[in-house]
Amino acid sequence: MSPDRDDADEPEGNNKALIRRWLDFGEAGFVGDFEKFIAPDYVGFLSGRRTMDFLELVRAERQFAAAFPDTHYAVGSDR
Repeated sequence: MSPDRDDADEPEGNNKALIRRWLDFGEAGFVGDFEKFIAPDYVGFLSGRRTMDFLELVRAERQFAAAFPDTHYAVGSDR
């Protein structure tokens, strides 16, 4: 996110700002503290009724970032 953007004044600004921080975190390889975004007691439900706990999510996100280091995301008007 560019430093001169402040979406917090927009109606959906807080959500967009959160998503931008998450995507920036991902583009940086998910290095750092996942607890800023995801609760440690997180349980994700995947297809086939499989669940994923917090540590599995961290591992999966970091593996994805390592496998696809050039991934870039955009939010709404950023495209």
